[in-house]
Amino acid sequence: MPRLTILAMFLLSACSSGSSKIDSESDLARYPRSVFEEQGLHSRYSNATSLDYTTKHGTQVEYTSSDGRAFLWYPGNSRLVIGRWRTETDKHGSGRICFKYPSSSYNPVTQTYGGSWSCVRAADYIWGEEEYARGDPLNLSSRNMPFVMPREKKLTFSKIGKIAGVGINPSL
Repeated sequence: MPRLTILAMFLLSACSSGSSKIDSESDLARYPRSVFEEQGLHSRYSNATSLDYTTKHGTQVEYTSSDGRAFLWYPGNSRLVIGRWRTETDKHGSGRICFKYPSSSYNPVTQTYGGSWSCVRAADYIWGEEEYARGDPLNLSSRNMPFVMPREKKLTFSKIGKIAGVGINPSL
């Protein structure tokens, strides 16, 4: 069975960095302060879909269910990567979002396998997302993906929705 090529967004690389991408009060003002704490972060991502793009990974879309399952649609994969997600509070009192993918999954950017929990500060995770939508508009929880996500191409919810024939309403 071929190994899955994945891991979520910039999770492992972001974990090694202690610096926040949100540097000013105006950046913080875009979001309710509660989303930077464990409970608010959990509420934000329970039953939500987020889209991220980095030049290293490409476009990634992930649905996080309210029961702790994560459905990652990673560029070039022929199937979704099913994992787990949770939130927690770090030693400084800030929220963190954590993901765990199968040990057979592989992150080609960090050259590491899954199998362990990997956490990112709430501020870094939220600031890194390109788009966010409530619910599962692409029905990723069905374990089916609309198409193979092209590598090295920046897509938006609008472009994905047109290809998949669904409407996606992004929000903050």
